Amino acid sequence: MRARGIVTVHRLPVPKARDDRRLVDVTMDEIVSAVIDRFLQVVDRDPDPEVLTTQQLCERFHVSKDTVYKWVEQGCPHFRVGVKDYRFRFDQVLAWKEERGDE
Repeated sequence: MRARGIVTVHRLPVPKARDDRRLVDVTMDEIVSAVIDRFLQVVDRDPDPEVLTTQQLCERFHVSKDTVYKWVEQGCPHFRVGVKDYRFRFDQVLAWKEERGDE
């Protein structure tokens, strides 16, 4: 450690790569290409069409939102998005209704 004026310079040992090889041997173009490819995979993925909002579930079963909220209280499978919004997997709701004997 040496002092240069007001600034103190700390010299820390730099770890060496094994066999003095570069740790990463890729070009910036390869990195950009990989990032773009991964981004397009995520963006191009179709959302699961079986996941429904409360309104969509109402439309599928021809019921009101109050009925759907009662189903939630009775144990209808769902998950929350945010504080107030519910999402439902249609196949799980259908199985739940069949277990209960609902039509």
